[in-house]
Amino acid sequence: YARLVVNPNSKPIIHFNYAQTLCMIGDYDGALKAYRHYQQLEKNDGREKLKIAFLEQMDFHKRDSNLYSVSSCWFNSDQSDFSPHYYKNGIVFVSARDRDLFIKRKSMSALNEDEMPLNTFFVLPLKEGEQSEAEDIPLFYKRELNSIYHDGPVAFFQHDQRIAFSRNTLRNGKPARDANGKINLELFFATLENNNTLSDATAFPYNDHSHSTGHPWVSDDGHVLYFSSDRPGGFGGADLYASYLHNGKWSEPQNLGNRINTAGDEFYPYVYKDSVMFFASNGHGGFGGLDNFVAHIKQGSFATPVNMSFPINTNMDDFALIIDHTGRNGLFSSNRAGGKGYDDIYSFSLNKFTLLGTVVEKLSKLPIADATVFIRDHSGNLDSLQTDSNGNFCTELPLDQEFVVNSKKHGYTSINDIRLVTDKNFILTDTLTIPIWENGLFAQGFVYSNELQSILPDATVVLENLTTGAIDSVNVGQRAFYKFLVLPNTRYRITARKSGHIPDGFNLNTDGLYRAHLVNDILLEETFLEKMQVLFDFDEALIKPEFHKTLDRFVRDLKRQAKASVHIGAHADSKGTNEYNLELSAKRAHAVTTYLISRGIPKSRVEAKGFGEELILNQCSDGVECSDAEHSLNRRAEIKIQIGN
Repeated sequence: YARLVVNPNSKPIIHFNYAQTLCMIGDYDGALKAYRHYQQLEKNDGREKLKIAFLEQMDFHKRDSNLYSVSSCWFNSDQSDFSPHYYKNGIVFVSARDRDLFIKRKSMSALNEDEMPLNTFFVLPLKEGEQSEAEDIPLFYKRELNSIYHDGPVAFFQHDQRIAFSRNTLRNGKPARDANGKINLELFFATLENNNTLSDATAFPYNDHSHSTGHPWVSDDGHVLYFSSDRPGGFGGADLYASYLHNGKWSEPQNLGNRINTAGDEFYPYVYKDSVMFFASNGHGGFGGLDNFVAHIKQGSFATPVNMSFPINTNMDDFALIIDHTGRNGLFSSNRAGGKGYDDIYSFSLNKFTLLGTVVEKLSKLPIADATVFIRDHSGNLDSLQTDSNGNFCTELPLDQEFVVNSKKHGYTSINDIRLVTDKNFILTDTLTIPIWENGLFAQGFVYSNELQSILPDATVVLENLTTGAIDSVNVGQRAFYKFLVLPNTRYRITARKSGHIPDGFNLNTDGLYRAHLVNDILLEETFLEKMQVLFDFDEALIKPEFHKTLDRFVRDLKRQAKASVHIGAHADSKGTNEYNLELSAKRAHAVTTYLISRGIPKSRVEAKGFGEELILNQCSDGVECSDAEHSLNRRAEIKIQIGN
């Protein structure tokens, strides 16, 4: 191929095959360049895009050789052994080993003189201390299934009482060749009897000797069939198809579509718990040759297939993967280096829990690059990693443990921790989306003095998260301004405090809020021993006789507090102009001051101020229609005995 691709007249497929071959010898850098060159020559293939994307992430796919434990099965022979399936308490597989028959029949495609036509074998697991002697493997369905031609692979359904199997296309007991002289595969169904014989064998109605129909998987209820076929109308060589049993009849095969199938070959479908499909492909991005892929099944459709990575896949052919009921162990076939035969069967088990994740902004759902992901285990040990330019991250975690996961970045906040338990009985990677919120919700405002009607410097404002109990605080400084970042969908209590003043605050609920500046000023009153209120008539500053008795009692209390002072704040309603009301409130403050002095309180102990209509107690501000009774509440003077400093 290296000599062919330098010829300017070489067909584009030569460059594709060259890239494939470079992959199979492990030259991934060279393969990447070759695929990119092919991409310039051939615009309508599509496989090269998948190949390039995979090779650009080769470090990820080879990230952890200890992710799985992989070992060769003891029953492999020096010929081809592949396509395992669990059956009852053992394993059924396809093999080209010599059956030790008196009359030997050989396949025209045999790799050597010892390779026989494919047959189906059954093996029980080794017991503890038992020797791994391959010669002890018994034949499976010796008469009914294993013919003198190729038989297998097989699949079992209806609680192992029914079987689907592939075999060479035969007509009148002899091979039926297509127009190119090729003997293809056909599908059959049969019932398994108690003595391991087959009965009621029927052919799949869409078999055709002009193309292959093989590699079956059947749902346990017998209603769904997946298989591989190179029938016309597909996307490439061999595609995966589905057929459904309705009222005892199989439906016309349906191609699984270009998300699963490529211009290459797709083989060996295997569905686990109706939720994911494993299959082999040389068309999707891979290490070279056939690789094992997995695609989630969601509401009857397939998600984008994912390469199962190293060491399940290598630069050679890796295919026909199945997993057991635990979800953590399985079998697959491979012709990787170091095997006993041409294809061997390998067992594998999961050692770690793979977590793939993405950090996104909560509202926009856009990925967040360079965010830090924190993972804390049950003992409090903390690990962290960064997201890439696409907001993605990947890590391996110990099995059967509990973790807390969150993420942060400057200008962003993690709203909720995510609990992750690595006890799922599944070999697949788990995916996790971590939403973090771009900081955009703030509680803010000024702290004011009720007596002075101006900002109150150096107060402390406390933010209490009523949901979690977390507390934050800030000193407002000389500006008397506070500002807190608050989280959406959270309840808070905000309280202002200052020595000599009565703490005050408010509750805040951010349900449904994500972007806002929530402005709330806080008014603090100075600490007082006693407080009373005098009401005035409209446009009057005279103290009504009905308040004299209360004022006199107030004076007696004030005289008993030798170090206390009195503060008078007088107010007006909103009728009239601001200037007039300010003057009127000053007169009311003066009237109360005069009354207290007349009862023996020194003027030095009295502080009085009129605020006009600035501090209306109700809704009756300018332009608001109110009754006279409502307006009368604002014609007042508030009198307090202050604690001495």
